[in-house]
Amino acid sequence: IAVDLAHINTPAVVTAHDVSEEGKAEALAGADIVVITAGRARGPGMTREDLFNANARILSGLAESCAQHCPNAFICVVTNPVNAMVPLFKSVMERRGVYNAQKLFGVTTLDLVRASTFVAAASQSAASRLPEVPVIGGHSGATIIPLLSHVDGLELDPETAAALVQRIQKAGDEVVQAKDGKGSATLSMAHSAAAFVGKLLEAAAVGGTVTATAFIECELGAGLWKALGGEPSTLECPFFATEFTLSEEGVCVPRSPEDYLAQMSDQEKSYIMEMMPG
Repeated sequence: IAVDLAHINTPAVVTAHDVSEEGKAEALAGADIVVITAGRARGPGMTREDLFNANARILSGLAESCAQHCPNAFICVVTNPVNAMVPLFKSVMERRGVYNAQKLFGVTTLDLVRASTFVAAASQSAASRLPEVPVIGGHSGATIIPLLSHVDGLELDPETAAALVQRIQKAGDEVVQAKDGKGSATLSMAHSAAAFVGKLLEAAAVGGTVTATAFIECELGAGLWKALGGEPSTLECPFFATEFTLSEEGVCVPRSPEDYLAQMSDQEKSYIMEMMPG
C-alpha cells in the first residue's frame, strides 16, 4: 500500500514501518501530527465495552510510543470507542509527564459529515453547499447530539427531527449491516479524518485560528449540566465533543455553554441530560 501511495504526485513522502518497537520509533520520531487508527473495527453484536477491551491494549502501547518519540505532536484518535480511548491516551501521556490537553483530539468529524448528509436529504435541499450541523457530546450512540436547532432555515416537525437524530446516532450500524458484519465505516471515516487533519494543517499554515470540532478535554459538559439544572458534584465529564478555535498551538477557545444554549431546543436539552454520566 505504501508503495502504491508513494506513486501519487504530491509533495508528501510515503514510507512504511512495521509494528516492532524499532518500526514505531522510526515512524513517530519527530512527528508533528499522529493519527491513530489501529485496532479492531466494531462488528455485529459488539458493544462499546467489547470494543474497548479489544483496543485498549493497542492504544496504551501506541500512547507509550508517542510519549517517548513525539511528545509534542498533535494526537488524533480515530480508534473506537473514542469516548474511552481518548481518556486512556491521556492517562498514559500524563503518567509520562508529557500530556498537553491542547493537542489531544478524539476525531468526531464523521458525526458532522453524516449529520450534514442526512439533514440535506431530509430537508430536500437543492443548495450546492450542504448544511453545517453542529454535533456535540461524544462519539457513540446517545452521546452523539446533533444540534438541528442551529441549522439556519431548517424546519422539521418534532417526529422527523427525532427520527433524524436517531439515524445520525446509529449511522455506524447502517454501515456494519450493509457490509453484512464484515466491516464498519472506512471510506467515510478516512474522508472525515483527512478533513480534521486538514484543519490542523490549515491552522499551522495561516498562523492564526480556524474553527474545528473534536472530542477534547474541556468544561463544556459540566457547564451544560450545571446550566440545565444538574448537580455538579455528581458529574464526571472531563471530555466533550465541541466546536473550538484551533491554532498552531492546538485548542484555543472551546465554545461556551451559553453559545449553545441560546438556540438549543428543549428536546436537545433533554438529550444532553440523558447522555451525561452523572
